[in-house]
Amino acid sequence: MNSNVEDSLVSNRHRTVPIPSTIESVPRYPQKLVIFRIAASQFYWARFYDSGRIYKRSTKTDIKRDAQKAAIAFYEELLTRKAGGGSIGKNSRFEVCAKEVLKSQEARIKRGEISATLNANESSRLQKHLLPYFRQYDVTQIDYFLIETYLNQLSSNGLKPATVKLHESLLRKILKHAHRKQIISHLPAFPSMPTVDAPRAYFTSPQYSKLHNKAKALIGTELVLKSKTNKALRRVRMTEELYNLILFMTNTFIRPTDIKVLKNSNIDIVRGQNVFLRLSHPPTKKHDGPMISMPAAVDVYERQTASQKKRGYAKADDYVFMPEHQNRDYALVQLRRQFDHLLEETKLKTDGKGSVRTLYSLRHTAIMFRAVNAEGLDTLTLARNARTSVDMLERFYLSHLQGEMNVETLQSHKHKKKAKTKTVKKSKKAS
Repeated sequence: MNSNVEDSLVSNRHRTVPIPSTIESVPRYPQKLVIFRIAASQFYWARFYDSGRIYKRSTKTDIKRDAQKAAIAFYEELLTRKAGGGSIGKNSRFEVCAKEVLKSQEARIKRGEISATLNANESSRLQKHLLPYFRQYDVTQIDYFLIETYLNQLSSNGLKPATVKLHESLLRKILKHAHRKQIISHLPAFPSMPTVDAPRAYFTSPQYSKLHNKAKALIGTELVLKSKTNKALRRVRMTEELYNLILFMTNTFIRPTDIKVLKNSNIDIVRGQNVFLRLSHPPTKKHDGPMISMPAAVDVYERQTASQKKRGYAKADDYVFMPEHQNRDYALVQLRRQFDHLLEETKLKTDGKGSVRTLYSLRHTAIMFRAVNAEGLDTLTLARNARTSVDMLERFYLSHLQGEMNVETLQSHKHKKKAKTKTVKKSKKAS
């Protein structure tokens, strides 16, 4: 864990330590039942010792008399749970509930409902940040102020709002799990957090040309990744496959995560009034409609399959890219490594705002090119073909769109049709 974050969390825990001068025993109850105040909350807290364990809960009030009543209710609840058989608090520990959430998600991964990457990322956040802070608590102890202090601490340590939002989402998920198990009677309120979108960078037309031209020029060469001390860490051979992938992605709108599952059987070449590829790969983020490519994708795909045939692949059940790797995550890693090296070679790793470009930037580039260059294309059609929603399209993919990019459309005028007038000749008699 980052030492600054760890030190901050330790300091943060200090704010949850009882203020000695506020500790008071609850009248007519065991001395082990007390109420107290902490710096991190405006409310009184209740604490009870049992069999060497400490159980704490916010009383949700800053009035001493009401806090004592809440402490008594907490004490009686613990005794009731103990009388029901089993040790009190065992299943209500934050760590227990958190691990149960991750385990339940493993079953959802097997059913194809969520990705394994999601679970891996949440497990990492849990181990690095959430557990060091919340491990000492029961879920019954977690209230608004404890959550607010944790999220504020993450922000003060330089985590971006979007990342803090992910921590909040996981914490909310854990507490919802505890609520479903009836460990807590209601979910605590969460601090209001603004949604901050962080769209990925894309490539302008000149940058894109520079990118794929360089990819073509580097085919067959070996690039060396070096450390700060100029020591060779890894060698990466640049392949024709990367060059084809760049052109393929920017002409099909496909996501990098779909590249690893895309097989030849998922692609149809359509030649009619329009020429295109029809991609019918497995569903992506609950979208399963076919994706229609630009005409250039047909030539790219045929070149890719011709290259694969020479190596004994290109059969219907073979993957389109890196078919020799059955571990598809590894196949995608190989392509990403080549692409990252290409970005370093072309000095295109970041855009003018400092946003980092990745393989995903090719999809953003494809969508931006259509938004800028297509005549009369509506966002609904574009969204459906890219397997996303109009809302996501506008918030992320088209967030870079500026008025100057479509200046001709912006300055265009509707041409009014002149009304046809009939000329009626008057007769001499009428005149």
